[in-house]
Amino acid sequence: MSKGAFWVGGIILAISLLVISGYATYFFAKDVLGDSEVPLALRVAIPASVVGALALLGAAFGDRLRDRKHEDLEGADY
Repeated sequence: MSKGAFWVGGIILAISLLVISGYATYFFAKDVLGDSEVPLALRVAIPASVVGALALLGAAFGDRLRDRKHEDLEGADY
């Protein structure tokens, strides 16, 4: 198989997973977070945990990019 086919398949898969995740997130937010019977603490804790996880992921990604500039691969055996 060609590299182009892998790229196209990967892009299609990524887009479809993003659409499914967005759809699920919307209905989760609408049904769970919009329900007045769900305790306020839970309605605050769920989005706060998502924001915290995204902040940690962003920090890890930033550290990796920053460390990548200083990698020396000349002595590495492949």
